[in-house]
Amino acid sequence: MRKPNQTELILTIAMTLVVFLFNILPPLFTGLPLWPMFLSVAFFFLIAHGDIKKIPSVLVSGVAGIAIAWGMFSGMEGLTPLLGERYALWICLGIALALIIVGGTALPFALNNITFAYLIMGAAELVSGLHINGLEAVMSLPGHASYNMLAEAATWAAVNLVGGVLMCLGCGLTMRGVLKKFGANAHT
Repeated sequence: MRKPNQTELILTIAMTLVVFLFNILPPLFTGLPLWPMFLSVAFFFLIAHGDIKKIPSVLVSGVAGIAIAWGMFSGMEGLTPLLGERYALWICLGIALALIIVGGTALPFALNNITFAYLIMGAAELVSGLHINGLEAVMSLPGHASYNMLAEAATWAAVNLVGGVLMCLGCGLTMRGVLKKFGANAHT
């Protein structure tokens, strides 16, 4: 393991501070779920490699994944009484996957690996929010309509857009500033 140079050390400390602040400040002011914002910044670094110009694609892909998760569950809710749980799931999952995989060839800006990750997380959150263990229970649960899937998905999309912009820009501009001031020779 090599010793980090001065720029790498300063960059690491600065980024840690920015991410730390984004972990402690929003919960002081809001009770909103913050996972969409944190996924955005993870993909900003993992896939966009910290390129500020790619923030719109990261955020749009996240919103698309959340929308597809909501659409998948809404479709299952409508199809389960007609086709049963298994076939409703298969049909809706097939449509969701086709949207991302086939649609990604035409719209890679919005339909890509990030979209798929948000679909998975959104679906997990929807299942969790419905407090059930099986899809059949979702469709037959008498009070399940009180859990507003659309409102939840809209909240996640808003947190992704607003929080994601703030956090990605905060990290990206911090990284840019450190590299400009201390040299862009860091091996990051």
